[in-house]
Amino acid sequence: NVDEQDNNEDLYEFWQQVRLKPSIEDGTRTSYQATHGFLKGHDITSSKPFMDTYGGDGQELRATYMDADGSPRKHFTSCSIYNCTKRLLADLRVKDKKNHERSAFKEIIANYDDLQGNVFMADALNTEAELYNMMQEKNIELILPVKANPSGKAAYKLVKTIYSSVDVANYDGYQRFESDTNVYGNRAEKVIVESVSVTELDEIIAKNPTAFLDVNTGAFNNFSKVRTIIKKTKFTTIIGNKYSVDTLNMKNKKSNTGKVHYYISSIELDEHGFKQILISLNEYWLCEQAHNTADTVIGQDYIATCVKSNAIIRVNFSRLIVDMLNMYKGKYNSNVKRKSHMLSYTSCRNLLADKLSARMECLCTFFEMMFSEKSDPSQ
Repeated sequence: NVDEQDNNEDLYEFWQQVRLKPSIEDGTRTSYQATHGFLKGHDITSSKPFMDTYGGDGQELRATYMDADGSPRKHFTSCSIYNCTKRLLADLRVKDKKNHERSAFKEIIANYDDLQGNVFMADALNTEAELYNMMQEKNIELILPVKANPSGKAAYKLVKTIYSSVDVANYDGYQRFESDTNVYGNRAEKVIVESVSVTELDEIIAKNPTAFLDVNTGAFNNFSKVRTIIKKTKFTTIIGNKYSVDTLNMKNKKSNTGKVHYYISSIELDEHGFKQILISLNEYWLCEQAHNTADTVIGQDYIATCVKSNAIIRVNFSRLIVDMLNMYKGKYNSNVKRKSHMLSYTSCRNLLADKLSARMECLCTFFEMMFSEKSDPSQ
């Protein structure tokens, strides 16, 4: 791949300049009104400001090919960090190899200062001590999932044993949240989030030492400042008349046990810290939503090229369009009273395609937002 030798930093710098940035009001939100996710309908407040949530995500560009002969087995990968709170792309890198998200995130962190003082989340492939510690050095808080994959297997086994061996509710600082039951189409979902401080670890082990005989109790030692361990359980029940009673019973057979996810976090577990954990867990899925919008609404999966610089330009352009759709859709829906009249991503795209006035309004809002945020507020 000849293009792999090219220096694309100028391209990355250009797109960073034209990309929309979070407003100057960052770091001042002391309330969170959830309109989506398991916190939907809840209003969370605190005397301290809540941090923004950033999500790291890697997506294979399926129509690209790194060899001129069009080998279908080699694709470029877009690795992005997304501001889930503001629904804006922070930065991205295009990598030549799959599962190179961590190296991309390290490059972004080194050049993107806005992450400092905020929360970073990603999938379990990125739960690795080197990345975790690098972010801690940059004053970035983390909530990372642990699974039985090579990089997180020991931490996963320890966290799972902690929650299964004793009743963690009996320990000081234990926090628990149970959501309302929210209905999405033919699914009813409820989420329970539990958190316990790592400072309780020695006491938990002493309470039931036999449960930890084959567990590496020092699994967190390589991670700098793991302060909180989290258990999130999602209960999903299929409802409605789409299925027969027997089919519903079969699909709901495991609905009482729920699907469990475990996390480690650098956030201190106090009242404010637990609220921050809830908010970040709720906001993180917007990173996946932006990814899905780029693929299904903008057609990012149809970018066909074997030139890396071309892939960088086109991926950045598609993600800029997603940010513009978010901006315009949010402004439009804020003035609509009836839910049935609100824009989805697809209807927003169609409206902009059909009406010149909508396109002009969207562009004017975009440039106004871009230049006002880049200007010095003191001038």
